[in-house]
Amino acid sequence: MVNCVDKGKSFPYIAYFQKKDQIGKTNVNTRWNDVQACGGINISRSNNEFQIKNERDKNGAIEPAVIKQFEACMLSKGYVRLYYADCGTQDPKWDKGKCNL
Repeated sequence: MVNCVDKGKSFPYIAYFQKKDQIGKTNVNTRWNDVQACGGINISRSNNEFQIKNERDKNGAIEPAVIKQFEACMLSKGYVRLYYADCGTQDPKWDKGKCNL
């Protein structure tokens, strides 16, 4: 069954990292600093975007091991990694309150 309801804009990848004891209220400045410490580069806070150092090989393909290492670093700093199903979207009607920007 196809669902064609527009549920709004998804949360960006950065929002899926939430401190265990602050789900939905994670300090965004601390999170950005931790992203940078874990290898985040080309950070655009205004667009909620960043890249991970060496995330792509010379042909432009994603390097899963690099992503896994980045996520492990974030987990070591006390974050949990949430997913779309956990967060919903940025539309207030579909936002589950677990992700923040």
